Amino acid sequence: MTMRGSEPDRGELGRLLREAGSAYDPQGVEALIEGVLASPPEIGTSWHMLVADPIIPALAGALEALRAAKAKGYRNGLAAEDFARLPRAARLDRLRKFCEEQGHAFFSISSATGAGIQQLVRGMADALALLPRHEAEVADPAAPVAAPGADADSELRSS
Repeated sequence: MTMRGSEPDRGELGRLLREAGSAYDPQGVEALIEGVLASPPEIGTSWHMLVADPIIPALAGALEALRAAKAKGYRNGLAAEDFARLPRAARLDRLRKFCEEQGHAFFSISSATGAGIQQLVRGMADALALLPRHEAEVADPAAPVAAPGADADSELRSS
């Protein structure tokens, strides 16, 4: 399959698809490849049989050339650089939604302005208020104390 610049020749791909008896046209193959790019790498070339079965070697080469060309510009939206490209408000919305889905509180704060600190402190106080309260155990100063390094069966000594 010849390439124009970095793009495969769609005309040649169309000819190979017709020759192989495929129901796909070049645009349909491109849409299929977008799904292939989102698939786990283990899929390998097994997707070729979706285009034509049996697959002819020239068509297999053309499909892989097109997949490679499309992979160069493919972004799944999950990488750190994809997340960094989002506007700040969109990043916060995604984080807020993720935290809510996980059942966690979300607090947006600014270290520069202090905005959100009050809500965070209130949220922490609310979370602490939900914890069960236990009376602190105060040791009786007159109670016998086990000797350091002694086990439970050892003699007790007075402190």
